[in-house]
Amino acid sequence: MLISPVDREDIWNKAGNIMRLLLKIVILSLLAVIAFSGGRYIQGNYHRWLAQLLPAPYTELIGLSRLDAIGHQPDFVPFSRLPPDLVNAVVAIEDRRFWQHWGVDPEATVRAALVNLQAGQVVQGGSTIDQQLVKNVWLNDQPTFDRKLTEAVFAVIIDWRLNKQDIMAYYLNTVYFGSNAYGIAAASHTYFGKPPQALTLAEAALLAGIPNAPSLLSPYVNPRAARNRQRIVLDAMADQGFIDSRQAMDAAVQPLRLENGTILQ
Repeated sequence: MLISPVDREDIWNKAGNIMRLLLKIVILSLLAVIAFSGGRYIQGNYHRWLAQLLPAPYTELIGLSRLDAIGHQPDFVPFSRLPPDLVNAVVAIEDRRFWQHWGVDPEATVRAALVNLQAGQVVQGGSTIDQQLVKNVWLNDQPTFDRKLTEAVFAVIIDWRLNKQDIMAYYLNTVYFGSNAYGIAAASHTYFGKPPQALTLAEAALLAGIPNAPSLLSPYVNPRAARNRQRIVLDAMADQGFIDSRQAMDAAVQPLRLENGTILQ
């Protein structure tokens, strides 16, 4: 199929915007790491300069005050009480290189950018769990380049300041699971009437699939979509070696009793 000059120019403009965004992410991420790794040697003028550069609550992020408050909430579930199947399910479906990357995943970002460029719209996200945590706690959902840039830089800072286990715990305690359930404790009780540490593999996989589109994938709103998404999560877990194919098949056909009495077949 021939591409008209107008379409070709539009494609190159989009590609240029994406490459400029990636370059900004790399440069500002390096600046952020330098700021925090050398913070004990560098006077506050550098931090103030970076604070002016980033359009977000930078000074609050330095102290991580919001995360401190979240960690002291009575329903906060620390990493040590998160079931491994739930953690593995979230990694498999949301951020398969979570344990290896440094807050942003250039490989996933480029892959998503190319897919979106080809589609002419946003059809695939490239955000890491770190970036989603930043968006949930500090930013908003506006799909602007400035917001995505700030999100990426903050994700690098978060990854530098916290260990991966804490990042996963804060993410699961702040993400929205639909049906007015914020955080894994609320979601586990809302859908299954039990604490997170009692979740089965099948239940954990279903919950892990909801944050992608919580209003559409809540099993109370759309049971079939929730079940289909659960099977996608289980397949991803098997593909990445978290479970074997037999475990994935067994969990995929296991009936699930929801807290409201509904049975998912």
